[in-house]
Amino acid sequence: MKRTMTLAFSAAILLGAAGFASPLKVRTSGSGSQQVMLCPDCNAKLSCAMVGDYRLGLDVNIDSPKTGGAVIAVHVMDKDKKPVTDAKVKLDLSMPTHGHRARETLKLRHTGGGRYEAATAIVMLGGYKANVSALLAGGDTVKQSFSFSK
Repeated sequence: MKRTMTLAFSAAILLGAAGFASPLKVRTSGSGSQQVMLCPDCNAKLSCAMVGDYRLGLDVNIDSPKTGGAVIAVHVMDKDKKPVTDAKVKLDLSMPTHGHRARETLKLRHTGGGRYEAATAIVMLGGYKANVSALLAGGDTVKQSFSFSK
């Protein structure tokens, strides 16, 4: 009986930890359509929106629940779902429901396959808004807003 309780307790701790490490649910805002698709590199689910001839996706993962350490990833693809690897991607993160404006603009670096990443801290509980801007090689800029909650 004691062993069964210990295993059940261990499983509960592992499942709880997995919950903290899992991606936050993200949705698009300012767009009538939203798709959830798989990243071509890692098969992670991400929220995507068509912006002109491009597809922007956002994925937010909390690495450390205690410190709020997080990795924000933006996926940039063309209309044929081919990765765009030469964009300059920026992101402003704010908490409009708390009245907090973006404290800084994150510059994301390309990590491969059209995926751009930046590390940041997402400490407070509540709703966040991520305004993504991607300057493409041809000079076009595409923008999309996403929202998520911690």
